[in-house]
Amino acid sequence: SAASATTTNGLATVMLTSPTILGTATVTATSGGVSNTTSVSFVAGAVNTVTVLAIPDNLSADGTSTSAIKATVLDANNNPVTGETINFTAVSGTLSVAGAVTSASGIATVIYTAPSTVPGGGTDTVTGTSTNGKTGSDTITLVAATVGSITVSAGSSSIVADGVSSTVITARVKDPNNNNVT
Repeated sequence: SAASATTTNGLATVMLTSPTILGTATVTATSGGVSNTTSVSFVAGAVNTVTVLAIPDNLSADGTSTSAIKATVLDANNNPVTGETINFTAVSGTLSVAGAVTSASGIATVIYTAPSTVPGGGTDTVTGTSTNGKTGSDTITLVAATVGSITVSAGSSSIVADGVSSTVITARVKDPNNNNVT
C-alpha cells in the first residue's frame, strides 16, 4: 500500500513489511515530479517441513525395479524452498545419488532401486533430511520378485496309457536373477 514520508536531510524512510507468500515488490519514490524505483524479493524462509513420496511405492525386490523419490520442501508459510540440499537415505535399496537440490517448486528428486531380496518386514524406508535437520520419510513395500522363467520336466517322457501308470512332473520356478522362487 502507499506510504508517505517527509525528508530529513534529504532522506525519507518508510517500512516495507513482507507478505507470507513469495513474490516481488516494486517500490517507487516520487518527489517534485522525479521518481525512481527499487525491487524487493520475498523469498522462502527456513525449511519447516520435508514430505517424502515414493512413486510407485510398491516394487518387486528384483534389484532392478525403480521408484522416483520426491521430497517436497516448504517453509513455515507453506512456500516452496528453492536451492535446499536434501540428503536421502534408504535402509535396503540403493539411491541414484545421496543428495539433490530443490527446484523452484521446492522439490528434490532421486531414483530408488529395489534390493534383490525382500527385507525383513517386507518394506524399505526412504528418508529425506534438510540442512537444518528437518526430515520426512516414506515406506516402499517390496514383494518377491516376479517369475523370470519356468522349466517343466517329466520323470518319464512316455508312460503306458492304462489308467494306472504315472510319472513325476516337476516345475522349477526362477526369478529374473535366476534364483529359485520359494
